[in-house]
Amino acid sequence: MARLKASMDVGTTVENAIRFYEEPPRKGLTVETEAGDLRLSPDDWAEAFEAPDPGTPHNEARDQVWEHLLAILWDAYDGDESPDLLRTSLLRNRELVAAFNRAWPLLDAPDLVGDLWSVPAYLRRCAPGLGPDDVRRLQRTDPRAWTVPDLPFLDAARQRLGDPEVSRRRRRQRPSSPRSASAWTGWSTS
Repeated sequence: MARLKASMDVGTTVENAIRFYEEPPRKGLTVETEAGDLRLSPDDWAEAFEAPDPGTPHNEARDQVWEHLLAILWDAYDGDESPDLLRTSLLRNRELVAAFNRAWPLLDAPDLVGDLWSVPAYLRRCAPGLGPDDVRRLQRTDPRAWTVPDLPFLDAARQRLGDPEVSRRRRRQRPSSPRSASAWTGWSTS
């Protein structure tokens, strides 16, 4: 098993694993607010998902995606309500927050790598060069029973994911009142 893991392309496998969680929703969403309904199309989701700067760790990019999504909604808004009212409505919209949390979740490296060793379909998707017998041999009942060959996967995942606490801390902070779409930076799903 150690030899098999050593033969895998760690970077590609981890990147594929994370990209699985960076696929924009294929369905639109109508966001009901106190100021009126706003529509997010699949193209809007895709645009928001492309917002992060290249190389931004997944968990930190999440904030950029959220901010861009809110800016799209702000741009679509044509009502007379204040930005604060719209902001409050969006942050309280359980459907929007839930859809976003499903679409771009915060990820933890041990969970991600553990899923590779416990979910055969996920491992096949992330490491398509493995044969069915290889996938079966790499599966284990305790996905967190780490071995030395797991360490490169854990290290690569930690580096690519970044610290999930950075995003959690940002979500707990109270942003200032926005006056324009560009001022929506810092909005959070808390």
